[in-house]
Amino acid sequence: MLLLLVGVIWLLARPPVKRAPEAQVEAALALVRGCQFDAARVALEDLKTAHASQAQLDRLQQAVNKAVPACAAHARASQPARKPAARTQSAPPPDPSTRHLLAEAERHLEAADYRAAIDKMEVCIGMLDPSSRACAALKRKAEGLQASMERCLAGGREWIGGRCQS
Repeated sequence: MLLLLVGVIWLLARPPVKRAPEAQVEAALALVRGCQFDAARVALEDLKTAHASQAQLDRLQQAVNKAVPACAAHARASQPARKPAARTQSAPPPDPSTRHLLAEAERHLEAADYRAAIDKMEVCIGMLDPSSRACAALKRKAEGLQASMERCLAGGREWIGGRCQS
């Protein structure tokens, strides 16, 4: 009996649950329609703490779902058209493995070991980066020097310092 009495007193004395005023919901909807999503997110949090009804929260969520594509399209349309960037003739920087092989090939060229440089560049082109202009250019240079050295030596002359000596 005492428990029933306490329950009745509690029902009569408890503070009423305040619902979010419709004006707060309308203000949040206006923010959404204006594509101000950060401010609308804050307003949504305020509505949740103000105990907005599920119907009010659903209405706001539906407005957000409708507004996002429209706001995105508007943002794209308002941006100035981008001019295509001028293409540069320089190639993108090679990856670390390619750079390493290029450095090794350069060292082989300096040591007049053209065959080893050619081999390194064949690995670079065949296995790492078939589109590498640097590897292809260094391979052509090494092949040219190898052919020049062979002609020089076949003619009975000496190859010193990357040049044929008479």
